[in-house]
Amino acid sequence: MIAGASAALLSSRANNFSNTVIESISLVTLVIGTDNSSIDEVVVPGKNGIVMENRNGDEHSVAIFEVWNGEHTSDQREMAESLRRFGAEKSRRDFISLGSF
Repeated sequence: MIAGASAALLSSRANNFSNTVIESISLVTLVIGTDNSSIDEVVVPGKNGIVMENRNGDEHSVAIFEVWNGEHTSDQREMAESLRRFGAEKSRRDFISLGSF
């Protein structure tokens, strides 16, 4: 379903980073998400998605409308770069830094 979508809308008010972000980007699907859930660590506005202010319904509406009208498109190179920036090595380092090992 994600691969055929125009965008993945993640409008949680409070959430940890979602695997849906990585899945969407890997399938070259734009991500529309809020600024409270670490989405801005991977999503680069204008390149692979839109980061909206949390609890701003007007901004959500505008983002959905712009994607629907084709004003935002997926950039395959930026999508690949996003995944590299948030790759397995970074995830491993972050996990270890939590003191789990």
